[in-house]
Amino acid sequence: QDEAAFVSREVERLMGGMRFESLGHEADDCVKGFGDIAVLYRLHQQGRLLKKALQSRGIPVDIAATKSVFEEPSIQTVLALLEGIASPAGGRTPAALPAAADFIELWARKADELYLDRLIAGIWDGLFGEAAEKSDDYFAFLTASMAFSGMPARLGIPLFLQKIALLHDGEICTPRREAVTLMTVHSAKGLEFPVVFITGLEQGLFPYEPDSAGIVACDQEEERRLLYVGMTRARDRLYVLNARSRFFFGERRQMAPSCFVRDIPAEQCRRQSRQAPQKMKKKQLKLFA
Repeated sequence: QDEAAFVSREVERLMGGMRFESLGHEADDCVKGFGDIAVLYRLHQQGRLLKKALQSRGIPVDIAATKSVFEEPSIQTVLALLEGIASPAGGRTPAALPAAADFIELWARKADELYLDRLIAGIWDGLFGEAAEKSDDYFAFLTASMAFSGMPARLGIPLFLQKIALLHDGEICTPRREAVTLMTVHSAKGLEFPVVFITGLEQGLFPYEPDSAGIVACDQEEERRLLYVGMTRARDRLYVLNARSRFFFGERRQMAPSCFVRDIPAEQCRRQSRQAPQKMKKKQLKLFA
């Protein structure tokens, strides 16, 4: 929440103030309109809080339209495991997910017993825990599998993966001039903005580590390249943010700064630390002195 609040306040400041108490600030020269500003994040679910904070200050928001959810890292992880179950020798699993062999072997044995939707649900719970919050992306992914859920998973997986390959067009965004753009770093490829905020630079989130048990390996170099893509979307000014704690996959977690933050040359940035605002105690006013 503090991260989202900072972004919304800073956007307001860049625009020269919008509410009565913030009027009088001079607009920043690098910003001509809301469309000059983009807020990037690693996971779709981060966008909801940012959208709420910006709109609470009357700031127009445009969330990047998506053709599919299949670039979401958690969905990519499940897809890679399904590929490994369908084709142990030819899937992505041996090279990209070397620690997943036992996990794949376990669910491969169940592929003859379970329907595809139950197999996907089981894999998800095995990776992220049964108590983890199910995202909209998860339910959209599960819905996409329903056409093949009337058959054993062993038969349904190849057909489902073939369907995904045809649908997987990624994300597209045509920024509106009059709104701040919210989007994942993936969908920012090819775009450029005068001002860019990259949120969630924390270990486990960016670089994204699919699960704490270490079943699935993190491709750190790919994550580094993705961050580079995000940083180079900024034409004039770049904000890189991280939070000390975050509500993440159904639980409050203490977060450490991303290992990538240390790689940013100190002479090229201005570091700023913000403490959460302290709540003032209410004091009862006296009627008589």
